Amino acid sequence: PSGEDWTLENKTDKEVFDFFADWYSRNIDASAHLHPNDWKVIPYEDAYIVKRSGNKRTSYMHLVRDGDCIGFSVAFLSLEKAYQKLLERKNSQE
Repeated sequence: PSGEDWTLENKTDKEVFDFFADWYSRNIDASAHLHPNDWKVIPYEDAYIVKRSGNKRTSYMHLVRDGDCIGFSVAFLSLEKAYQKLLERKNSQE
């Protein structure tokens, strides 16, 4: 899915994960093979949180919204502030 026309309305967890995995391979680690079972997709406002599932304890997570993604650690940035940053990025691109 391209970033411009990709919105989160009526997306399944798998579609959100697939977008995230594609974004991750393009922007973070091209050699990573992310598996959906290792990640949890959680709705938040009009976005989704994507974070590691299972016993791997980490404060790092990603927010996905309208063809954009931001990674952050809740130890350094609250979920609310990360969400605001994502909104600001979207607004600055328009």
